[in-house]
Amino acid sequence: MNAKNEKRSSAIDEEAFFRAIFDNLSPDAVATAIVALRAAAVASNSAQDRVISAYRGIEWLADTLEEMLGAEQYQRLVEELRL
Repeated sequence: MNAKNEKRSSAIDEEAFFRAIFDNLSPDAVATAIVALRAAAVASNSAQDRVISAYRGIEWLADTLEEMLGAEQYQRLVEELRL
């Protein structure tokens, strides 16, 4: 199952999660985190289910952060920061 299509149960308040991210991280930091998370998500060649599941979670987090930031702003920041 693709992590993008996987419905995750929300153990935390989504609004509080978004607020915590943006209260503590600059847009530059969020863009940098997305790049690092995506790099980590493709770094493993393990076939173990547990590892695959972990990397799907990393992929989900990167996608969620990009949605929060906005695709256009993310792309602009990646270019500006030369990430």
